[in-house]
Amino acid sequence: MYHREGKRTQDRKIESKKGASLVIVVCVSAFLVAFALAMVYTAGMMLAQANKRLKQERCYQMAKSFAQVLDEELARYQSPQDAKDNGGQDSFYRFACKFLEMKTYQNYSPDFSDTVYYYTAGESPAGEGHGEIEIALYKENDLPDGKIAGNSRFTDNPPEIVTGGAGVAHHTFTIKVTARLDGVNYTYSTSYNQRATYAPDAVTFKDKNGNYVYWKDSGWENNAGAPYVPEDSSAEVFTYEITPFQSEAELDKLTGCGFTKIIPEKGESGASGGEETGP
Repeated sequence: MYHREGKRTQDRKIESKKGASLVIVVCVSAFLVAFALAMVYTAGMMLAQANKRLKQERCYQMAKSFAQVLDEELARYQSPQDAKDNGGQDSFYRFACKFLEMKTYQNYSPDFSDTVYYYTAGESPAGEGHGEIEIALYKENDLPDGKIAGNSRFTDNPPEIVTGGAGVAHHTFTIKVTARLDGVNYTYSTSYNQRATYAPDAVTFKDKNGNYVYWKDSGWENNAGAPYVPEDSSAEVFTYEITPFQSEAELDKLTGCGFTKIIPEKGESGASGGEETGP
């Protein structure tokens, strides 16, 4: 009798140990499964982040490359007429001149979205499956009251500040190229100073008394068409104003238009660069 009870007790101890071992095995297995799942999740997160960084880099390269193409287009011609004569009638350069000079395109205001113009680059400009490109343009008049106006000293030569030489700087021109790919985007922004020269008949001149004067082929004339003779030629200063063009045909009066980048790129010097905006 005692022997049977002792055997039962021993069997229960063995079963108890087996049960405890099974619990430990289950716990260890659960831990290993959880650890494996955590490793898979971590690897998935790292892969997802790597894929996102790769898309960001692709977007950056696309936006920057497209901005550089537009930069080369702006340097291709010297005037709208030069563009027209050399196959650039529909060029980005000529459109930029029109955008800056025509009254129909308003000066930028952060309160009005319609002062930012979106220029189409066509469908899939970077190639099929390589994302989308959006080009946003806006202009800011750098002169007081938004007018293209100033002073010009009397000389026996055409007024250089308007019709020759360095021209007049009156607009800051900003181009923002945004590349989008699978929910990721990058914007590359470049700003330019524009310097323009105009034909004499595009400019309104007045003498110190407010009377209109005109530059003709070889000298100044008054309203009556007679030669204009100032009281003191060394002290005579004209005021001038250029009215924004009403039609594209008037672009022929823009005799020169050049663009200079405002912010230097990394590794470059002078006013020749691009400003980068992250995703």
